[in-house]
Amino acid sequence: MTDLRLTLGKLSMGLVLPCGAAAVAWATVLAFGVWGGTAWAQDAMPGEPIDSSPESQTGDAGETAPDFDERAVEIFEKHIEALGGRDLVFSVDKRTIRGTYEGSPLSFPGRLYMVLEAPNKMFWQISEPAGLSLTTVYDGERGWNEIRQALQEPQINWVLGDMLTDLVESASFYGESAYEARYTKLELIGTADFYGTTCFVIRGMRTSGKVHLLMFDQETGLYKGARTGVRHPSGDIRAMDVRIGEWQEVDGVKVPKTMIQQFRGEPASNVFKMDRVTHETDESLDW
Repeated sequence: MTDLRLTLGKLSMGLVLPCGAAAVAWATVLAFGVWGGTAWAQDAMPGEPIDSSPESQTGDAGETAPDFDERAVEIFEKHIEALGGRDLVFSVDKRTIRGTYEGSPLSFPGRLYMVLEAPNKMFWQISEPAGLSLTTVYDGERGWNEIRQALQEPQINWVLGDMLTDLVESASFYGESAYEARYTKLELIGTADFYGTTCFVIRGMRTSGKVHLLMFDQETGLYKGARTGVRHPSGDIRAMDVRIGEWQEVDGVKVPKTMIQQFRGEPASNVFKMDRVTHETDESLDW
């Protein structure tokens, strides 16, 4: 039986909309590469395979000053410009998202509802007509899950350990646009085909010490997704891809319209469709 708490931890990973805003985030499918330490196609550094083994997904962030590759910084800045420009991107400090969700553990397409507030508050909920409702909240200090099913008492659990690390990172409102604060190391390691798009691949170590492989469209500069190690519902750490599909413009700022999560090697995926995005929040929401 699927542990719904682990499922919630997986879903919340990268739910930061990368519009310099959150998985989103998102907080996965595969199109290139081998999770196991061999190579992805790359032309910027021929002869040096990209290490995508589980052991390469964590590191020692340390207390040293950020170590940023100049070319990697240029790619991040191009991404921010493609979103609408630094001034406009960072002028937004709240966002509400309504849409649909298809994937585990729902049996049918469900409703998606998210509220994000800068710098790092996040409320998101998926629910289906049959009565199952999954909610994850990070209030800037603590994270918790709530599971509601028809005719059953609600279950509320604190998010702890590496799942809390994933949740905190996913709750970062400005996402990859706030790369200066988000990462301690950034290195351009090559290019690769990521689901049909030629992307720059940047290896980034976050302040938590967790390593992400970040994909940026070589032509448009927009963030296309990432790969990192995430705790699987089975309990072990596996490679997860987060892929950004279409983009949409809201008040002059580009935000994702679709996002797909998928563990590599598995046919199942989680599909988020953000149909309505506004730069307002529900004032009645009690963090």
